[in-house]
Amino acid sequence: MFDLIKEDLQTIYEKDSSAESRLEVALCYPGFHALQFHRAAHWCYIQGWTTTARVVSSLGRFFTGVDIHPAAKIGRRVFIDHGMGVVIGNTVQIGDDCTIYQGATIGGTDIGKENAKLTIKNNVVIGAGAQILGGVTVGENAQIGPSAVVLKSLGDGVSVGLPNHVTHSGREVRSLGFDPEDVKKLQKLVREQAQVIARLKAQTGSVTEKDAKTQADGQDSSEVVSTALVKKKSSKKGATIEKSPMSEQVLNKTPAAQGKKTRRAGVGIKKVAGKTSEKVVSKTRAKSASKAKTVGTRKVAATKVSDKPETTRKVTAKSKSPLAGEK
Repeated sequence: MFDLIKEDLQTIYEKDSSAESRLEVALCYPGFHALQFHRAAHWCYIQGWTTTARVVSSLGRFFTGVDIHPAAKIGRRVFIDHGMGVVIGNTVQIGDDCTIYQGATIGGTDIGKENAKLTIKNNVVIGAGAQILGGVTVGENAQIGPSAVVLKSLGDGVSVGLPNHVTHSGREVRSLGFDPEDVKKLQKLVREQAQVIARLKAQTGSVTEKDAKTQADGQDSSEVVSTALVKKKSSKKGATIEKSPMSEQVLNKTPAAQGKKTRRAGVGIKKVAGKTSEKVVSKTRAKSASKAKTVGTRKVAATKVSDKPETTRKVTAKSKSPLAGEK
């Protein structure tokens, strides 16, 4: 009994870097206390004192926060770190040198008194919040990560990461719900499908290239035919123009002939405009001459009147006024 206690103290002191002494482990580590309560309860359970065993295990849960059924079998040098929330069922058998972190649940899933045996072999690490349920077997040196869910047996040296996923040597990943052989078959099928898709893509690419070439050849041939037809039509039109009697009229309608006509019309317009401008100039000159004559006659009359004496002017003014007869 005392040898087991010494081993537990030494194991916790070596594995936990925060432990300063064995006395500190004995006084302050709830995992150590939970193991001592369980050993006492398990001894009572083996003796057939099941009620006493349950009372002892209940006291251990009250003081440590770790719930271990008295019927569970726990090996030597087991380290329950932190301890709070750990639950270990009655059908569990844990090997030596295992480490269990807080919040882990290890037990059966069947409702009733008959549950399958759950075995955890030596040197297994169970992370915080991990759940190992059902009648499974966890091999030696296995590592179960935090919050992992294990529902099927694991081999030796297996590392479990996310729920329901197992990682081997950090590279190969498989699901616990499938057989490894089935996973390999699926991988082969995926590779074959990828090869088929690549072949189809290559075939479709070659077909599209051929279609493009044929379309280009068709366009070239159509262009050649259209140019030949245009040449034939132009040659026929030239021949008909030379032979027809109306060729002169057609030629007159061409842009060059029309340009000549417009030039001739412009010359005629200039001539008519020159004649009209000469007439207008002559008329303006005649008008200016007549105005000059009238102005000259007025000046002469004014000079004659100024040469007359004042008496004659007055007489003439009186004779012209309408009131002269009345006086």
